[in-house]
Order: sequence, then C-alpha cells, then structure tokens
Amino acid sequence: MMNQTKNKKYLFAIILLTFGMTVSMLGFSDLFACSDHEDPQSKTENWLSYEPTEIALQGKLKSVEKYGAPNYGESPQTDKKVKILLLKLKTPIQVKGDPQSASNQESFTDIKEIQVLCSDKAQQCQELQDKNVSVTGSLFQAVSGHHYTKVILNLKSIQAS
Repeated sequence: MMNQTKNKKYLFAIILLTFGMTVSMLGFSDLFACSDHEDPQSKTENWLSYEPTEIALQGKLKSVEKYGAPNYGESPQTDKKVKILLLKLKTPIQVKGDPQSASNQESFTDIKEIQVLCSDKAQQCQELQDKNVSVTGSLFQAVSGHHYTKVILNLKSIQAS
C-alpha cells in the first residue's frame, strides 16, 4: 500500500514536469504567467533618459532636512544638517542608463522622489515649496555625498500645476 502511494506521487510529479516542459517548449508559458506582473525592461517606451535629454515631470515640491558633511548621517551628533528640495513624483518613473556615459550608466526603476537642483531658480523653488508643480530639466545619476536620491534633476523651469 505504501509503495503504491509513492508510485502515484512519483507518476504525478512526472506528469506535472512533462506538462510544464510541453507548455514551455510550445511557447504557451505566457498563458500561465501572472498578468499583473510586467518586466520593466520590456516597456522601453516608458524609460526616461539622462542628460542632455530634457524631460518634464509633475509632483509636489518639498523641502526636507538631511545630514551633510562631514559624515552624511554616520555621525548625526556632529554632521551638519542641510535642507534639500525633493520632488515627490505624481507617477513613479524609470531612468535608462547609458553604457557609453562616464557617470550615467545605471538604470533605475520605481523612482518616487527626486532631488531637485534649482541653481538660478532658487527664488521660484522657495515660493513653490509644498505645492504641486510641473518641472522641466535634465536628469543625472548621483555622484557625491551632496546627492540624496539616486537620480537628480537639474532644473530648467518650474511652475505651479
């Protein structure tokens, strides 16, 4: 009796394995895949590019405090506190790396917030804090301790939305 149960389990396992291989070989595996799972690599039209490409984004502009020099949070009692601007994105983005670039090689997905460098638009940025905004500019990959998100926006224009 025990031997028959083992044989049935063994036979069932072989049937499942054979069925799985047949489905895979015939290319029907998509029928059994979860429909709500998408490979972000497959949707190339949704990828944003790094500089010099100019992009447009929307979100809420927030001023947040972060740890700065000398240790950027490793020694909170001695690290300087700095205020930075973050754009909390209305819709997450993905940025495609450029293998030819010296500094923008890495790709990132599901980016929900991005540090904004205002440069000559500092006054406008200050006035629009805690508001929904539309921005344009170019993206680059974080390269220093002064960069607090993986991808940074070099701001060209900003307006309330």
